[in-house]
Amino acid sequence: MVDARAHPAWDWDLGSGDPPLAGPLLGAARDAVSCASPGVAVAFSGGVDSALLAVLCRDAGLRPVLVTVGFPGSRDMRAAEGAGRLLGCPHVFGRMTPGSLAEAARGAGDPTTVYSRAAFAHVARAASGAGAGEIITANGIDELFCGYDAFRREHHLGGAHLERMMASRLGRERAMLAAACGALDVPALHPFMSARFEERAMQVPVHEKITGGDDAYRKHPARYVAMRAGVPRTYYTRLKIALQYGTRISAELRRGRGAPSGTPTWQGRGPRQGAPPA
Repeated sequence: MVDARAHPAWDWDLGSGDPPLAGPLLGAARDAVSCASPGVAVAFSGGVDSALLAVLCRDAGLRPVLVTVGFPGSRDMRAAEGAGRLLGCPHVFGRMTPGSLAEAARGAGDPTTVYSRAAFAHVARAASGAGAGEIITANGIDELFCGYDAFRREHHLGGAHLERMMASRLGRERAMLAAACGALDVPALHPFMSARFEERAMQVPVHEKITGGDDAYRKHPARYVAMRAGVPRTYYTRLKIALQYGTRISAELRRGRGAPSGTPTWQGRGPRQGAPPA
């Protein structure tokens, strides 16, 4: 496992001074959440992105409600335990069942949309039950800051290639969100995909987002900004696990509950146990 402290570009875990773009990036992140209304429901997985979003909404006076969904015992449900107390926000859980998953995923099409539609449908249901009028998500951080393992695998192809990957993945993410969130009863906001935040994020050099093919952490600027925003260490140092594995949606779909063609066949639990790349 790569030691996060071995990445000098941002020194996000060492506190040795602000990188040049840290201030503007944190400012853009704070501005981005201004689109939300008081009482907004934060789609909270227990990772660095959603923790940063929750802290920004909290500090903006939006009185956010954390909403975590997944099957009982799933990684996201476990990782989010105690988050409400730690972040000072109300916290509700939306527990999935085979029946609710099948209903939410019906007609979604490709596997990525299945996973996302199912997750967002459960977030919307829990948010509505908590009295929230809208959902806010941290989508976009992984695309803008090389968060996916694919960026590590293709790092050897150079910075220009990784920039094209970021642009391509942003386009795919927007299409997925339109398909997954378009029919929700509760509106969904994605502030980290706003034009201003994207512009700031793309000003950060690629070599500061990912340091090499062995970079297990990646998206160092986002982690650094989370640290500077006051996100607890337990979140800004957490490794990424894809939504379908963190919620256990993929495993449940593979158990004969209508898994679409192309659904992964991996049976593991996370990167420390040999998880597939995100």
